[in-house]
Amino acid sequence: MANVSIRKYKNSDYETVNFLFVEGTKEHLPAACWNTLKKPRFYFIIIVACASIFMCTSSYVLSLTSLVALLAVGWYGLYLEFHGYASRCQREDMLDIENSYMMSDNTCFWVAEIDRKVVGIVGAKPLKEADDELFLLHLSVARDCRQQRIGTKLCQTVIDFARQRGFKAVCLETANIQDAAIKLYEAVGFKKSLVAIPPFLLNQYTSFTVIYYRYDIKS
Repeated sequence: MANVSIRKYKNSDYETVNFLFVEGTKEHLPAACWNTLKKPRFYFIIIVACASIFMCTSSYVLSLTSLVALLAVGWYGLYLEFHGYASRCQREDMLDIENSYMMSDNTCFWVAEIDRKVVGIVGAKPLKEADDELFLLHLSVARDCRQQRIGTKLCQTVIDFARQRGFKAVCLETANIQDAAIKLYEAVGFKKSLVAIPPFLLNQYTSFTVIYYRYDIKS
C-alpha cells in the first residue's frame, strides 16, 4: 500500500483539486441512470408512451424513436442536475478555496498525497443552522487510488479537526446511489440521521434520495 499523507490545501493545488471535484461529481451520473432503469415506474412510463404513439401512428419506427427520445431526455435531465451542482459549487466555495476554507480557524480544506501527487480532497465548514456542528464537504478520491483507505483518512482528519475545535458533531450528506461512499461513512462511524427527497423534476421517476449522516464527537 502506498504511503499517503494528508496536508492542508495550498493555492498551487487548485487545478488538481478542481479536477478531482468535477470528476468525482460526474462519475455519479451512470449510477443515477442505472438506478432509474431499475425502477418499475420508469418502465411503465416508457411502455405507455410507446404504446400510445404506436396506437396513434401504427409506426414501429416512431415508437422506437420515441423510446430513444425519452431515454435521452431522462439522461439529459440527470446530467443537468449533476452538472448544475458542480457548476454552482465552482461559482461559490470552490471558486476561491483559500478564501472559503483557509481564512478561518473553524474551516479547512485538505488534500491527500501519494508521492507528492494530490489524489484526494475534503473540506469542512461549520453548519449555518448549528455552529457547534461541522459539515464535511467535497470528499473525492482519484479513481486509480481507491481501496487504499484514503477516504477513511480524510474523514478522520475532519473528525480530528472538529474535536480539536470543540465541535459536537460532524455532519455530511450523500446520495442513495453512492454505495461506496455510504459504506465508507458507516465504516468510519457515521450514523444515518435523515433521508430526504430532493425537489427536482425527474425525482418522482428516479427515486433519488439524499442521506444525511452524523458523527457525534465524544467529549
